[in-house]
Parts: sequence; C-alpha cells; structure tokens
Amino acid sequence: MNLSAIDLNLLLVLEALLAERSVTRAGAAIGLSQPATSNALARLRAVLDDPLLVRAKRGMRPTPRAAALSGPLKQALTTLRHALAEVAPFNPASAQAMITLGLTDYGALVVLLPLLRALHVRAPGIDVRVRAPAAGGAFEALAAGELDLALVRAGPVPPRFHHQRLFDDTMCSILRARHPLGRGRLTAAKFLRAEHVVVSFGEGRAPVDEVLQRRGLTRRIALYVPHFAVVPHIVLATDLIATIPERLARNFAILGGMRVVRTPFELPRFEMSLVWHDHHHEDPAHRWLRGLLAELFAPR
Repeated sequence: MNLSAIDLNLLLVLEALLAERSVTRAGAAIGLSQPATSNALARLRAVLDDPLLVRAKRGMRPTPRAAALSGPLKQALTTLRHALAEVAPFNPASAQAMITLGLTDYGALVVLLPLLRALHVRAPGIDVRVRAPAAGGAFEALAAGELDLALVRAGPVPPRFHHQRLFDDTMCSILRARHPLGRGRLTAAKFLRAEHVVVSFGEGRAPVDEVLQRRGLTRRIALYVPHFAVVPHIVLATDLIATIPERLARNFAILGGMRVVRTPFELPRFEMSLVWHDHHHEDPAHRWLRGLLAELFAPR
C-alpha cells in the first residue's frame, strides 16, 4: 500500500482505538469527539479494506488484520515521538563528541590553543580534528559534512551558509632580536634594504607588495614558504624579516629572541569569520561551540 494514501493522523486514531476498544474512550484519549472518531474509523476501514474493530459483548474486538497491525503501529509511533521530542539541553561538561574544524595553519596557530584550553575546562569530552581545506574548498567541505566549522577571510557566503565575525587582524613585521638593522624603529629605508621571507599560497601578491607597487617600490624577497609555522624558525636563524598577521607575530614572539615591530607602510586590516552550513545552524552543540569561540575572541 502507498503510504501517501493514508492521512497519518488516522494512525493516531487507530492506535487509540486498539488500546481503548471503544470509539468514545478512544476519542477522549486523543481529544476528538465521538462523531469525529467514528468518521476516522470509517476512513480507516475504507483505506485498509478491513473492519478493523467489530462489536463484541464488551466494547469492540480487533480483527486479525488490526491485531497484526497493533505491535508495529505502536513501535513506529513511539519511534516517531522520540524523534520529535524536545532535544535535551546541551551539557558541555558531560558531552562526548568530535568536532572537525577547517583551519589553515594561520587559523590553527591563532585558534587552537585558546580553544583547547577552554575545552579542557568546560568540555573535557570534546575532541578536535583539524583539516586544512583546499583553497576555496571550505564551503564544499562544509556542505559535504566533512567539516563542522571553518575559519575564512570575511566575505560573501553562498546560500544555505551562515557566518559570524570572529576577529580582525593586521600585518606587522617580525625579526630576530639582534638583527643588523638594530633595535630602533623599522623605517621604510630599513624595510626596503632588508631581505624578506614571504608566506605564499599562490594567490597573488602579498598585501605589503601591493602597497609598495602603488608607490613604485619593491623589496627583496629571498624566500617563499607555504606555511606560517616555519616562519619563526627562519627568522631566528637568519637575517630575514617576515611581515605576517599580528596575532601570529605576537604568538611567535613568546618563543623569545624575536621582536615585533610596526611595518613602515600602512596596511589594511582584514576580518576572519566562522562559516558553517545550514544543517548545523540549530544544533545545540554547534551553537555552544560558536558561542565559545565568539567569547574567546571577543574584543577586550
């Protein structure tokens, strides 16, 4: 039988009739009048082509067809009720889960340590997996369910995606403490005289080079690397200067032996956003995680 041929509300009536063996009592149990319940029984008999309940000395007796339906019907409706029941509030302290974050190495270096510290205290049963999506592939991975959440440069998002600003950043320069350029202010002349290491993702010029180009200036780039994580090791061991996001530079400076200085050319700030797919939007655990990250990176 085609299920679409049955008004599913009738199954609730049938469940009550099989339990109560009385049209009047069944109607009272589900909030229907006696005539409405009788009408529903008539429709059920027509659809299932069976009397379903017949009069007996005491109330009504189910037919063999109705008796065979009783167990599966009760089980199916119980499963549906559980599925539609209100979800219990998310309790981070007792939650056991794995979250998958889409982070570049910049995002991982900035986000992971504060997040892991917070999870250790507030949600010790939540584990973290980090994946670095291909350039421009974060939305595809989110839609496929391969990522729960991703950190991307702020910008337009496709339909069925959501976003929230997490933090903004700017660029600054980092060099070793005993660099030959000395300890004073990093002037434009010093900056242009130095040799530089640049993190390149194959996405065009770095922001500082775009600024220099507009002024008719160039710098010597002695080394290109694909990851930020190698930068502090290069800077500590050479006379190369790196111009990188300030949040990273401050983290690297904690290692010692380096100093963070203002880049002598005005560089634009940029904004980083969390993005996620619509299928996670109302999930209580996901909402809690987004709130936690927003709290961790709220301006102070």
